[in-house]
Amino acid sequence: MLRNYDTKHNYNFSNKVYDKLISLGKIKAGENIYTMADEVHLELVDAEAKKAGIYQNRQLAMLAYRDENIEKQWQNRSNADNFGPVLGSKRQFFRAWG
Repeated sequence: MLRNYDTKHNYNFSNKVYDKLISLGKIKAGENIYTMADEVHLELVDAEAKKAGIYQNRQLAMLAYRDENIEKQWQNRSNADNFGPVLGSKRQFFRAWG
């Protein structure tokens, strides 16, 4: 059975941009954040990033990065950027995320 899956990616931007997004209520301060120098690295659901206007700051996940939700659903060590192959029945179809 195919289920919808909201993909997440890391988004990188300056501390200044992060503070502005928080103050405008475009994103919420979250646990999935780390900082390096003046740059914030935040994991967000792609739909939230699009809504906040920061989708262009998306970073692609390396093959070594594993997504637990994809592993549970597909029994496949993958992530949203390095996914597949997946076999389905004749009645199923696959919709690419993005």
